[in-house]
Amino acid sequence: MSIYGENFPDENLLLNFDKRGILAMANRGPNTNNSQFFITFGETRWLDGVHTIFGELIEGDDTLSLMHLGGSTGGEPTQYFYVDECGILDSVKE
Repeated sequence: MSIYGENFPDENLLLNFDKRGILAMANRGPNTNNSQFFITFGETRWLDGVHTIFGELIEGDDTLSLMHLGGSTGGEPTQYFYVDECGILDSVKE
């Protein structure tokens, strides 16, 4: 569960799923965000205006490629991946 409760409102639906490596929040409809996240493996424009985007991959494309191998065309994973350590970046250098 999130620190904001079971569900919380959409924050920004203005960004687009126009490339690989977009990090977004899953939901079950408007204002039903929770603590499930996903990363895109390519352009997914049908998600524009539906899911809140809050980041993008800036390094580690090789790891994303390995994660892609754990998927399937039917949507069920063939492998599971876990986030072991994470945090908040103070700043991102361009």
